[in-house]
This record gives sequence, structure tokens and C-alpha cells, in this order.
Amino acid sequence: MSWLFSPRQNPRHLLHAFLYGSLVVLLLCLCVTSFVFSATYLKKERARAEISKDQLSGFFDYQYRPVTEEMWTQNYEAINLRISSIAQQMGHASYKLILTNPSGVCVYSSDRAGANRNCEIPSGLRQQIPEFKPSLPQPVIQFDKAANQYIYMVPLYIGAILKGYLYAAIADPYEFYRGDSIALTFKTFIIPIAFVILIWIAWLLASKQFILRPYLSSLVDLEKKQALGELAAHVAHDIRSPLESLKTLVRNFKGLDEKQHRLFQASSSRIENIANDLITQFTNITRADADSFCFLSAAVDSIVAEKIALLGENSNIDIRSEIPTDLCLTGVPICTTEFSRVLSNILNNSIEAVRDRDRGTITVTASATSGQVSIAIRDNGKGIPQDILHKLRTMGGSYGKSGGSGIGLQHAKTTVSKAGGTISIDSTPEKGTSLTLNLPSADLPRWCASSLDLTDANQIVVLDDDDSVHLLWRQRLGEEGVVYLKDPEQFDILSYPPETTRYVFDHDICGSPVTGLDLIVSHKLGRRAVLVTSYFNEPSIQRAVERAGASILPKFMISKAEIKRVLSNRKQSLPRQDGSYDLVLIDDDTSLHELWTFEAEQLNCRLLTLQSPNEFQSFSIPLTTPIYVDKNLGDGVSGLDIATRLHSQGYTNIFITTGNKVEPEEKPSFVCGVRNKSFPIDAMMVSSA
Repeated sequence: MSWLFSPRQNPRHLLHAFLYGSLVVLLLCLCVTSFVFSATYLKKERARAEISKDQLSGFFDYQYRPVTEEMWTQNYEAINLRISSIAQQMGHASYKLILTNPSGVCVYSSDRAGANRNCEIPSGLRQQIPEFKPSLPQPVIQFDKAANQYIYMVPLYIGAILKGYLYAAIADPYEFYRGDSIALTFKTFIIPIAFVILIWIAWLLASKQFILRPYLSSLVDLEKKQALGELAAHVAHDIRSPLESLKTLVRNFKGLDEKQHRLFQASSSRIENIANDLITQFTNITRADADSFCFLSAAVDSIVAEKIALLGENSNIDIRSEIPTDLCLTGVPICTTEFSRVLSNILNNSIEAVRDRDRGTITVTASATSGQVSIAIRDNGKGIPQDILHKLRTMGGSYGKSGGSGIGLQHAKTTVSKAGGTISIDSTPEKGTSLTLNLPSADLPRWCASSLDLTDANQIVVLDDDDSVHLLWRQRLGEEGVVYLKDPEQFDILSYPPETTRYVFDHDICGSPVTGLDLIVSHKLGRRAVLVTSYFNEPSIQRAVERAGASILPKFMISKAEIKRVLSNRKQSLPRQDGSYDLVLIDDDTSLHELWTFEAEQLNCRLLTLQSPNEFQSFSIPLTTPIYVDKNLGDGVSGLDIATRLHSQGYTNIFITTGNKVEPEEKPSFVCGVRNKSFPIDAMMVSSA
């Protein structure tokens, strides 16, 4: 059908083909729809008819024993009354009853007023009598489409004695449809379909006269205007450069008097306005969103966590995020949704590349220097040949991915380019691939609080429903002058006046219809309040907080944000005079250090926290001191290897801490136990006792 869409084809013919083709498609759709409807209706009719048949069979089964007893006493009228009651229960249906003796001779017919003379046995009963088996005297129920009635036949036994046969024909009172789908389709829908076709033909004739002809005429005018618009936009674009030169010359030319200078200035401004109007009218200008912002560390951690969860615990692929903690406040000028999509697509490509490896490794790292941010995604996959790599660098695309379209990489290149960044790809076949995003760093948005200045507050109100968050704030703020609330109903503005109070509110409080933002807005807390939430990327929340004059502190920054506050003396976890400690924690997570330090202060324990095992050698630790080592210390360092090294140095009280499961065969025999990341309160209480 390529001839139909030839550029030389008359648009009139194309429109006619579209309209008449639409008529054919409409007709087909109507026919198919009516057939499907008929088939569905017929299926339901058959189901209802089967239910009616079962109901009729149940009525007869219920009357079987009384009928046989009355057959024994030859009380045929009583039997007739019972069959009449069944017909009434079936919707007052008409019926016919015939009773025969054991030899098949008619003894009663309902249409003979009880007389047995001239009683005729129906052919159906005559054919069925030899088929009845004494061992299985089951009734037979059939439907006669020609007579539109149910036929019920059954032998009448009292014990093992045959007393005769019962034949009952009961009309179908519900008139269920029992034909086929095609017949029902034509019977029901042929007239509506014909009516629709007539209306469509009338519409075609009217539209040809009043729509198609004016449209074809306007199409020519539209093409002329489009060509003119493209020319105008091109001219306006070309004018801008010489116009800037002219404006520069006018500003710097000293040979003109004031009147001439104003004339040149007015003329150049007018030309500039005309050019701007032309560009605005005939071009689509896409501008970067100045408010687009994404926290680098939070976005990477979120996407990596998502991919790890999707791969599952038994996956042979190890994905790591190694973003330095000093980049927690670093952002890039791309909205979080787009940046996350870019990272997700790139990680998907890396996962495909390492899927066939015995042990696939994908690492996401980042660095920042002089206003630039670099995010590198490295894998040990099968790599990319150089000829394919050159194509990917220049035009995008896909390699080694079943069904891949290359849209993910192309989207990444487009998104990064719009933000003023670049993408570089390096790969070695059978060794792996490294993809680096180079982006300008972005300033923190207006709604974001990078630090908390609480120096002007006599008291601080912390509202959050999570106990672990309260624990973090207690570590950062302590107890003095701080009120910790878990329910908005506990908050009373009269007890905590804005003049002397700072407010740290969670947004979403579990079980409460009131949010922290609601409290900030309703009480007009303004700059005295900080909304601490994980929903910091929601534009509606950002706008509402800005309108309220408050700020947002992303929840992941609780342990990292700078806090300015005048504090009284607090207990410090100092070493004893002999230089010993009650316990030692070796973990690369600084937030865990803060949690353990807070717990240790409550128990008055001496805690030594270390980020790297290399720092351990700088302290003189007794060999019996409890030492808690994280199983995964980052940078590929295994806590089990560190524990082995400490054991070889003579330390005897070593524990492994981890948030993951440790198989029994992984645990060395010298390790005293494997614990979760919580502070070992039980061990310290026993030790102090």
C-alpha cells in the first residue's frame, strides 16, 4: 500500500481513502462487537436455562416418593395435582402428564380428564422405556426445541417393584434463547447496524461538501503560512547577531550627538523587539528549569537500593554505592525524577553486562571539584568492542542487550546535555565498562536548610512519630531545653511560643491527619520552623514551605547537618585514667557512631569509635576489651578479615555486627557472636554489674 502514501498522491484521494476506510473499519467493529455481545448473551442464557432445568429436576425429585405411593394406590388425580403444583412453581407453565403401567400401557393422561381411553404414549417415552435399567432407575430430562418444553421421564419404583412410568411435558415459561450466536447477531443487530451505516454515509456526503473542500483549501494556505513562519524565524534568528554588534557600536560610538544616539538606540531596540516577537511566535523555546535540583548522594543511594532489592538476596551481582559523606549536600541541576531515571537506565545496562559473570560487580562512585561533579558507574561485565563503542559515544544506541532500543542511553545523553554536562564511556572487552557523568554542581534550593541555627531559642520542640529519629535528635540536641513529641495533639502553641521556641517537625505523622506542615502553616511559625521529611522532593511541599517562610531539612541529613546552639556541659565519653575503654566499635558509618555514643553516654560507658581498622593501632587497647567490627567496612574491606587479624594479635572478645544474615559456616570459631547494629546494652549492663 505504499502507493497510497506516496508524496505525489493527491491529498483529496488520501482523505477519501481515510473516510471510506474508516467506514469499513467501523462496520467491522460493529459486527465483531455485536457477535461478541451475542456470544456472551447466549452463554448466559444457556447457563440460566441449565439452572432452570436443574430446578425442575429438583422439584420432580422431591415429589418422587409421594408419586410412587399414589401410583401404588392408583390415585392418578393426586399425581396430576402434584405435577400441576410443579408447573405453577415454574411460573404457571402449561403441562401434560401421562402415566403408564409397568407394561407401558397408558393408564392416565392429563388432557383426557382422567380417562385412560384414547390415551397415546409419546414416542419419546416409548423409545426411552427399554433404556431404563432396574439397577439404575434414574430420571431423564430433555428439552424439545420444536415444542419449547421440558420432557421429564422416570420409572416409578416402590422398593424393587416397578409400578409404571411417568411422562411430563412442561412448557418453558422463561423462553430462554437456545439458538446460535450468528443467528442472534443478525436477528438483533442487523437493523441498528444498517441504521448506523446510513447515518455514516449521510455524514460523509455532508462532510465532503462542508468540511473536506474548505479543509483542502485551508491546507494550501496553512502550508504557505508555515513556510512564511519558518522564513520569519530564520530571519529573526540571523538578525540577532548583527543587531548585537550594532548595539555595541552605538553604545561606544562617540561621533553622534545626543539626538542621533537616541535615534539609533530606539531603532535598534525596535529591531530587537521585532526579532524577539518573531522567535516567540514561530519557534518553541525550551528553557532549563532553574529550580531543578537533585541531591546526588540521596538519589544514588535510593536507586542502588532499588536495584539491590530487585535482584534479590541470592543474586550473583553486587552493586555498591561509594559516595563520600562530604558530598551529602552536593546537588546537580536535574530534577530528581529525571536524574533517577538516568541512573536507573545506566545501572540496568550494567546489570545486563554482568549477568553472565560468576560474580558481577557494579560500583557507583562520585567526586566533586571546583563546581563540577563526576559520577562514575563501573562494572566488570563483558565490555564493548571499539567499533560499537564509537557508535555509542556519537549516536547512542544499545549493545549486548536483548531487545534493547538504546533509548535509555539516548535519554541520559539528552538529559545530561540539557543540564550542561557530558557523558563519557570507556570499555575494555571482557574486562568491563565505565560510564562517567560530568555535571555542574547546583546550589542548594531556597527551601533547603543545610544547617540549623538554634542559638536564639530557649527551647526546641521536636515532633516525630519514629523512635529511631527521636534517638538521632537526642544525640544531636540532647535533653536540656528540648521537648520531644510524637503526636500533633501534644503540641500547644501557648506552651511553646514562637518568640522563644524553634520547631523541628516531621511532615507525615503516622496515625494523624495533621502533618507537620499543617502545624507550620496554621500557627504561622515561618522561619522559626524546619520541616524534616523524606518527601523533600515533592514540589507541592517545597512550594508550601516556601510560601510559609519555613525551610526543609531532608531526613537523611539529620546526622550530617551542622547545628548551632548554645549548650550546657554534657557528659563526655572520655577514656579512663589508665587509657582503657569499655568497648570499641569499628564501622565506616558515622551516623552509627553517633547512635552508639549517645547510648554509651546514657550508661556512662567509655566507647572508642573508629571508621578504619588502621586507626586501631594508634590506641593501647587491652586484649580482653569487647571489640565490635562491622562485617562490611567499605572499599572491599571485610570485617571478618579484620577480626582474624585482631585474633592473631591476641584479642579474645571479638564480635561481628551486621544488618545482613551470616551463615554459620562464615562465622570463625574465635568470634564470640554475631549481632545487629544496635548498641549492645545487654552486654554493657552485665559488664557494669
